[in-house]
Amino acid sequence: MPGQSIKFGSPAEENIWWKTIAFDNGISPREFNNITKKDLQEIIILKNIIDVKKAREKKVREMMDQARRR
Repeated sequence: MPGQSIKFGSPAEENIWWKTIAFDNGISPREFNNITKKDLQEIIILKNIIDVKKAREKKVREMMDQARRR
């Protein structure tokens, strides 16, 4: 992933790491076998963008609720 420097002892270790990242992001091991590493990186980036947007929208709603209460 961009900005990270992870050193793996073997290709199998790297594969397990990617499989774990995929699983944490809701991608099953079977789905993992059918996608490329680049696809996985793009999925994770998009998920992060969506999470940031949701957090920002929540903050705006909270601020609007506070303004209404005053």
